[in-house]
Amino acid sequence: MGKGWIVRAAALGVLTASSAPAQPPVVVLPLETQARRFVELLFKGEVEALGPLMDDAMRAAMSPDRTRALLELLAAQAGDWRGIEATRQAEAGGYQMVFVTCAFEKSTLDARVVFDGEGLVTGLFFQPTGPQPEPVDPPYADRSRFVEEPIEVVSGEYRLPGTLTLPVEVERPPVGVLVHGSGPNDRDETIGPNKVFRDLAWGLAMRGVATLRYEKRTRVYGGRLPAETLTHREEVVEDALAAVSLAAADARLDVERLVLVGHSLGGTLGPLIALEAPALDGVVLMAGANRPLLVLMDEQIEHLYLQDGKIDEAEKRALEAFRQAALELVDGGPARGLLTGLTRVYLEALNAYRPLETILQLKVPILVTQGGRDYQVPADKDFENWKGALAGRRDATFRLYPELDHLFMPGEGPSYPTDYMKPRNVDERFIEDLAAWMLALGRGEAAAGSDGGDG
Repeated sequence: MGKGWIVRAAALGVLTASSAPAQPPVVVLPLETQARRFVELLFKGEVEALGPLMDDAMRAAMSPDRTRALLELLAAQAGDWRGIEATRQAEAGGYQMVFVTCAFEKSTLDARVVFDGEGLVTGLFFQPTGPQPEPVDPPYADRSRFVEEPIEVVSGEYRLPGTLTLPVEVERPPVGVLVHGSGPNDRDETIGPNKVFRDLAWGLAMRGVATLRYEKRTRVYGGRLPAETLTHREEVVEDALAAVSLAAADARLDVERLVLVGHSLGGTLGPLIALEAPALDGVVLMAGANRPLLVLMDEQIEHLYLQDGKIDEAEKRALEAFRQAALELVDGGPARGLLTGLTRVYLEALNAYRPLETILQLKVPILVTQGGRDYQVPADKDFENWKGALAGRRDATFRLYPELDHLFMPGEGPSYPTDYMKPRNVDERFIEDLAAWMLALGRGEAAAGSDGGDG
């Protein structure tokens, strides 16, 4: 799923020597000058020249292939780079940073270039221009009515910190285990200034439902994971199963109403997790896809190119380059361009999984939810596929929210990644429906009250 444009690593700094023949003094360029030079080299495509300006960790994160993929992504979302408009320097967390305001064909973005104490680049982030908005607490949450305590999900050799949210006025509440979308998500599923899982946890707690959420393995362990063997099982499934087991062992919770709530990739894999977790009493899919990953990516890229109402010649060439790279990856070639970082092992394992077939094997109630403005998992395709597969199942409920996007947050018009950078909250009506469905499980009402239609 899209989270803005972020490249993490080391630091930027350029130390240059004078032209004197012997023992020249080292001249440290002003950070704003260094940052400007770094950004200019980046957008002029002189990727090899970036290496000496970065420390080892940054060089590993911004390999030439990854850098070109970043440039393609920026071009897809913001258009061609037009130049630098301004720079400003700041300090945070002991690091010096320079914001380089860049003009693009479709928008303006700040390149935040972070420096370490030695003047080497330690991080590069792209974000909307200007001060970044802070997350806003959902108006439907009263913190006096729930408590949060730290927990740890132990999954084999991996230990993932998390949070258990408990309503204070309810004994043995039902509980939802929240499973993230793709990428190295934190326990709140933070996307820009938005916190999808935090909003869910707080909103459900207000309605008498507990939740368990945790840091994703790829966030806690990152580069220490063996990329050559990593699949969706190691990225998502194993840890979700461990989280379900942790919730099932907590005597304070109603384990007869233990539900998996999977968002995006977590929703795609929800049927597989539920099939392997007999302790579950229900499964909720939030914008879960059921079609091949490369097909979804192709549709997303085309949607972004059509933001201005047309696909120009440069965008056509970029789209064709993506499709060619996808064919090469499927045929065993290296991942390149926008596919950099996706391994054939991961892709083949995910393609071998059949969500629409797997969900038919479940013996527990199912709630399928979707935002009508979701461009990442389109409702007219994936949501309709779930409905078709589960037609006739009295324990399957479907809820479509026309005004919500992929984050289950409201908006108007077509959805784009820039929407994710605006501080919003998960829609309260969706949370009310989710809570009502979970609370009804113990009384057998979830199945009996479902007609399989849209809510």
